[in-house]
Amino acid sequence: MSFNSAHDETGPDASEPRAGVDPARESAIRSAVEWLREFLMQNGSGAPVPIASIAARFPHGGALLYEAIGFLDRERRLTVSFDGVVVVPAADNGVARPREPKDVLPRPERPSYLRRPMRFEPSPLPGVLVVEPVVHRDERGFFLETWHARKYAEGGIVGPFVQDNHSRSRKGILRGLHAQATKPQGKLVRVIEGAVFDVAVDIRRGSPTFGRWFGVELTAENFRQMWIPPGFAHGFYVMSDHAQVEYKCTEFYDAKDEIGILWNDPDIGIAWPDPNPTLSPKDAGAPRLKDVARRD
Repeated sequence: MSFNSAHDETGPDASEPRAGVDPARESAIRSAVEWLREFLMQNGSGAPVPIASIAARFPHGGALLYEAIGFLDRERRLTVSFDGVVVVPAADNGVARPREPKDVLPRPERPSYLRRPMRFEPSPLPGVLVVEPVVHRDERGFFLETWHARKYAEGGIVGPFVQDNHSRSRKGILRGLHAQATKPQGKLVRVIEGAVFDVAVDIRRGSPTFGRWFGVELTAENFRQMWIPPGFAHGFYVMSDHAQVEYKCTEFYDAKDEIGILWNDPDIGIAWPDPNPTLSPKDAGAPRLKDVARRD
């Protein structure tokens, strides 16, 4: 199950600087990819490796882990399945004999007229989707559709949406984990300024993925959206100087129905980019998932 889709075009020469690419970020991505390759070579042996197991050892931060998984997946070095594991292909896979580092670095953006239609990429949590919209760019700027009832329904996202929310936060802020107990909200999340690490946690009792999490970097530049269905808790960490987050909700906010779950609950084990974020008193004092489940 792919997180990012494969591309056919040839990658840029890693020895030459590329316009618009932050050298520090490119170096971080390269390090993350090489670490993941080495880990899979030593621990995969063709067998499934739980993402949680990788995250517990990954030294570069949660957001870069999913970037590294995405790049290796795009190169068909691995796949991501519904049960939340990275699956290393058998013996002669390319993880054991990687190509040059240039082959796993981000590719230059393709012209919009060559780009594939809007994609709805599955995640390891059934129902949670990453939306890769079609962005039309020219000398004037860009244009994209951020909601289209028919197209999104065909991709697995169905409203109706009844409330739109908009927040702005500074770097280091973590908001979450939030949900509603009896009136769960589905949320379609996007970023219009800056960058966040956006996280969904399955809190549906009886679900085979109860207590598991999935995270992805949403930025104003990558235009991604994350669809978080009803029954999941949501939170995000601000990675840029400031970030503005907008999200559409399928249910009205109800303060009496709101529940919080501790952001660093060890039973969930989210690999947040920062182990010491800035929190509201309410979020800092939220209960663990097992205590919330006991109360229901």
